Amino acid sequence: MLSDEERQELRELPEVRETHKLFDKMRIDLEKLHGQLSSYKKSVPSNQFLRQVVQRKREPVDPNNVKKLEMTGARLAATSTIQSMKKFSGSLEADPSNSKVRIEMVSDFLRKGAHEGVLQYRDAFMLSMMEADDMILNTEKLRLAMKAQKIYLGHLLFFLQDDLHIQKQDKESKADFIALANHIKYLKEVIKILPYHNFDTKESIEMDKKKLLKLNRAQHEEILSPILEGISALPMASKNKSVLVEVLEETKKSIPLSGYYLSRFYRRTAQINLIGTMTGDKEQAKTTVENLSKSMRAIMETLPMMKKATRKDLSPTVREFALICLMVYQYLPKLGGSLNSDHFKRMEHAEKLLTRIHDERGVSTLQQQLHNAIEYVKTKPIQAPDRGRKSREEREAAEAVPTFFKGDVPEERDFKSNKDEKEVQSNIFSRNLPKDKEF
Repeated sequence: MLSDEERQELRELPEVRETHKLFDKMRIDLEKLHGQLSSYKKSVPSNQFLRQVVQRKREPVDPNNVKKLEMTGARLAATSTIQSMKKFSGSLEADPSNSKVRIEMVSDFLRKGAHEGVLQYRDAFMLSMMEADDMILNTEKLRLAMKAQKIYLGHLLFFLQDDLHIQKQDKESKADFIALANHIKYLKEVIKILPYHNFDTKESIEMDKKKLLKLNRAQHEEILSPILEGISALPMASKNKSVLVEVLEETKKSIPLSGYYLSRFYRRTAQINLIGTMTGDKEQAKTTVENLSKSMRAIMETLPMMKKATRKDLSPTVREFALICLMVYQYLPKLGGSLNSDHFKRMEHAEKLLTRIHDERGVSTLQQQLHNAIEYVKTKPIQAPDRGRKSREEREAAEAVPTFFKGDVPEERDFKSNKDEKEVQSNIFSRNLPKDKEF
């Protein structure tokens, strides 16, 4: 049972006050941890002997460290009932850059922390993200961060539900009650789509951008795919994501699956943003549309490469094309955007392409959903345009829609060269989609 003081302390956490922005808010604390480590590394000589001398002469530990989130895990050690936390924190006080000790600290906490509180799990999660969010991708660190995230979000949800019950008893204001209820609803949906992904490989894989760029097609499926799943499930992993996106962008012209992975990555991100819109967050709506646009663009650029593709490449690419077409159809109008005839042509094209893999599991359901949507559009009565004056919210929503979905692309003549029309190759972004036989 939480004391009034402990409950109030948790209520002051940024992700409790604005749960629909929890990852953005927690990312600020994560950046502070990275900043602490960066400052420490700059203050310590690169020479090992001099480094040991400096470490011996370090100033005494700040007693306030036990009251705040800090890179050595001092607060976790001071508030946890697990005795080993103090030993790990002491080692990190001597050398805050010791990544191995920090990982062992979090791993030990997750193994033994069955009776720990929300704040302790938060610190463990933040320390795990400090290790995982790096320019070097490490599957062991990603696995640990996903596990810590899943457990922390579960404890956070339990606290919010309990706090809602307390607010009912204390007869808090109706506005606070509604806001908290929406936060709980949001968090439940987030937890559903951020599952813990356990990498198949037993050994940890560690790769930087240079190594990732050297992977061939088979290695993409074996190594990059599980890493992508891990990073997609960690919304705060901004450094990981930047490396991954750069690798996929640079290899999508030579490896067809790169475009598929890139599209799936943006679509998964859009799903998380989409949940945030249920709380009325307009910024999340704008970000959702941007990520949907990036996802669609990535898969559209990949489709022409399917002419000579194997079934292994064709199947996931066609599925992704159909999924993003359906997602844009379902949600873009709700986000303030509008669908043009080009998108319905994409939907029809996706339906036809699915026939190429119709015998695979789940394809018939996806194809039927697309078919129903297309038929609905064809039979839907044409509504008269609204001539009324738009509200400020409607104007802002319209401005949030990227040009990729507006249909205001250059006229068809702008795509043509001065050569004879017969010599001009088909373009995936032109108004007419490539014919099915080309795939």
